[in-house]
Amino acid sequence: LADRSLFGLLENDYGLEISSGRRTFTATAAADRIAEALGVPAGFPLLYLEQITYLDDGRAIEYSDVWIHSERMRVTSLLSRR
Repeated sequence: LADRSLFGLLENDYGLEISSGRRTFTATAAADRIAEALGVPAGFPLLYLEQITYLDDGRAIEYSDVWIHSERMRVTSLLSRR
């Protein structure tokens, strides 16, 4: 996957149709193991992201747990009316 995306592979090579995803952000304190991995002190404020991507038939195809350094987080929302 060095030269292509996971979703591109799933759609183009396997004919799977990815249709939606859900991202849930939660403020949390760094547990010992996560703090060590990120090089921050235990209890450091982090954002936890749980991400699930679904196929058009509703099956989950990808799941991610992501811990984000709170000082490096930036959120942008694009809104439109139809």
